[in-house]
Amino acid sequence: MDMIHSKFDFVNKPWWRADYDDRTPQYFISSTKRFQQAILLSVNNEDELFWKGFMDLHRERYLIECISAEGNVDPDVIKQLLKKSRFKVILNYVCRMVFPRIIFRPILRLASYVCRVTFGNNIHRIIFGPSRSSHLAKKVQNLHDTINGIFPSIFFPNIPMDRFTPLLARRLHQQIGNGLIDNAGRYRTRYVMAAQENYVYLAPNLIENRIEELFLQCREKFGEEELELDEAIRFGACFLTQFLYIHPFMNGNGRVARLL
Repeated sequence: MDMIHSKFDFVNKPWWRADYDDRTPQYFISSTKRFQQAILLSVNNEDELFWKGFMDLHRERYLIECISAEGNVDPDVIKQLLKKSRFKVILNYVCRMVFPRIIFRPILRLASYVCRVTFGNNIHRIIFGPSRSSHLAKKVQNLHDTINGIFPSIFFPNIPMDRFTPLLARRLHQQIGNGLIDNAGRYRTRYVMAAQENYVYLAPNLIENRIEELFLQCREKFGEEELELDEAIRFGACFLTQFLYIHPFMNGNGRVARLL
């Protein structure tokens, strides 16, 4: 079964573009090619400042896309959850200097509690930053740690395709689902349907074989020499569609698919 192919037209039939977006498909292709050239130029010139700045921005945008695409979440809320409280950083440093042999986490909790009771939630949020105990905060933190772990700090031209395997998908799922998803890193064993739609994903007994074949075809297609950008985009679209149809996990499939 040919799951990864380029036998479709996304340029002349832009069904994937939002109605309010008047940019042409050629605009996206041209801008991406210019971006590629800028990246390659920076790689060749060993411009480390560009690498660091772009990768930091890329990681943040990727995280915001992954989270906001799965629910109506304000990007500003996500950015706030990613920020580290300067007060907590300073307090951490002071505690380590003054009490080097004492576990000072209880001190931070006490200071946070006193601040919240005395000054209220708004002042507490300014000093200590947003609460990280919520489900959304844990979701953002897991994804942030995963993205930092898999995206390189600098660009390198040849990422080995032999690492692109179902095991990678399971490890990513285990990371993003840590403390949030039951049986994180394991394929589902039950039938599931799309939310608010009468659509059933692939039968669970077919998942393992189908996912192995999908990743095999990806390694073959993306491993081709002289692969053109527009064809790579088609291959990527096929992979995303097929992965989401297989829906190997009970939850978190969209986040894993975007990371892959």
